Amino acid sequence: MKIISIFCFLFGTTALMAQVNTTLISNLNQSSNGYSSVSGVYVVANSFTTGNTAGPLVGVSLWLDGGSIDASTGTYGVFAPGIFSNSNGVPGTDLALLGGNAYPTNVGIYFYTNLFGTFQFATNTTYWLVASSSDYTGVSGYQWNETSSTNVDAGSLWSLGSLAFLNTSDANTWHLINGSLQFSITVATPPPPPPALSISQPIVVTFPAPAGAYVLQEKSSLTATNWDTVTNAILSGTVSNQTFYILPPKAAQMFYQLTNSP
Repeated sequence: MKIISIFCFLFGTTALMAQVNTTLISNLNQSSNGYSSVSGVYVVANSFTTGNTAGPLVGVSLWLDGGSIDASTGTYGVFAPGIFSNSNGVPGTDLALLGGNAYPTNVGIYFYTNLFGTFQFATNTTYWLVASSSDYTGVSGYQWNETSSTNVDAGSLWSLGSLAFLNTSDANTWHLINGSLQFSITVATPPPPPPALSISQPIVVTFPAPAGAYVLQEKSSLTATNWDTVTNAILSGTVSNQTFYILPPKAAQMFYQLTNSP
C-alpha cells in the first residue's frame, strides 16, 4: 500500500498591532451660537457619558474663541482644563489634568493631553470636562464656544450631557444651563480582530501513473480504518505519466492513500 499524506491546517492570525486612536465623542461640527467665559471667577463644564466602547485617554480638542487680557496687570491667566468625575449631576473630583496651550488667546481648536500617567475611561459612565483659569480678578479670561443642542457629530459613540457653570463668588454652586460646550475626546481603542483565514484553493494530489489500477482513498486520521474512496475530485487525469487529482478542501487535516483496486 502506498500512502500519500497531505496536511491542510488553518491557523488564526495573531498580529502585534498598536492601538487605534478613536474620537468617541465630538460636536465640533455643530453650529456655534456664542461662548462661555472661563476665568478664575467663572468655571465651566460639560458632562458626557461613555458607551460600551472606552479606553485610555489620548487627548481632548476644545474649540476656543480667544481670550481677554487683564488690563491692570497686562497678563492672562493660565487656562486649565481637566476631566472630573460625576457627583450627583455636577462635577466631582479631578481625575485627569490636561496640558497643552496654557494661553489660548487666538480663535481655534486646541488639543490637550493628560499630564500625569494614563487615565482610563470606564464604559457607560458619566464624566465632566471642566475648564478654569488662574486669574481670580475675573477680568482676564477665555471664551469656550457653545452650541445650542446636545447633538453629536456622525461617528460619535458617546453622548453629551449638561452644560454647567460655577461662580466662585457665589458659594461655589454649580448651575445647569441649556446648550453644550464644543469639544471632542479621543481615546486609544483596540484594533479590530483579524479576519478568519480559510483555504480556498483546491488540494492537488499527484503520483506516477501505475501500470496496474489503483484507488485513491482519503481519511482525516492516519490510524483510521475503512478509508473512503475519493469521489469528489474537481478534476482528475494523467499528464506526462503523472496521475493527478484536484480536490476541494475538507477537514483541517486530511490523509490520502493508494490501494490496489479489488
